[in-house]
Amino acid sequence: MSVGWPQTFSLDLDQAQKALTLYAHEPGASIQTVSSQLGIGGPKVEGLNAWLKYLGLRDPKTRKLTPLGNLLYRRDPSLADRGTHCVLHYHLVSNPEATVWYETVNHFLAQRSSFTRNDLQSYFQESGIGQNSPKQLKSDFRLLINTYADNSRRAFNDLGFFTLQEDAIIVRPIVDVHPFILGYCLFHRLESGLRESTTSIKRLLEEDGRPGLVFRFHEDDLREKLSTLESAGYISVVRIADINGISYAVNEPALDCLEHYFENTL
Repeated sequence: MSVGWPQTFSLDLDQAQKALTLYAHEPGASIQTVSSQLGIGGPKVEGLNAWLKYLGLRDPKTRKLTPLGNLLYRRDPSLADRGTHCVLHYHLVSNPEATVWYETVNHFLAQRSSFTRNDLQSYFQESGIGQNSPKQLKSDFRLLINTYADNSRRAFNDLGFFTLQEDAIIVRPIVDVHPFILGYCLFHRLESGLRESTTSIKRLLEEDGRPGLVFRFHEDDLREKLSTLESAGYISVVRIADINGISYAVNEPALDCLEHYFENTL
């Protein structure tokens, strides 16, 4: 797990899309080059590069865009589409290395519809997470909330995930997630090493990194989207030992689902 990876810089999709374009043309661009072209300081470039990594857009080892980064550069280079935001949100909160985002969404919020900053701090203190980096942890709490509820920056405000209400943060399901976006998330998890040919509705709703926690789907909403994916031939809805579940009908690359999404919406 990692605390403090964004340094002190909130997600700014305006800067992220500029960096995406720059790296698409010049993958090995130095920090100095990015700093000059984007008009930001070196430390902010490092923070921006960390965001690109945890959003699944750029591999810091190869210094190249990931397949997802390349696809979004072709299909949505401005990173403005709501479906794009859903995908990036999924990558961020399903990655255990993005400690505060992952722990908050998959564990802390599992049974909550609202919280305060003190609630969040108490949870991490009791869990012993980030106890050796208290200043970085506190900064990450602020950046987490800014990711979804800071209207001064272009981040994931449109998802409606967090709403500020006096001292409380209200948490709501992310609505209107396209079924093909759900398909991308399901098949991406398979490609990431999840070994299963079938799974249950319960697991899709409750396990870490699954759509029930990532998007806070209600069961009926999840079933409706799965039905659409079944009609498209991606999955089969089955019953396994009297437990409702799905079977992956095809060995579909996750990016193909995302390509289909853009073909059908743009």
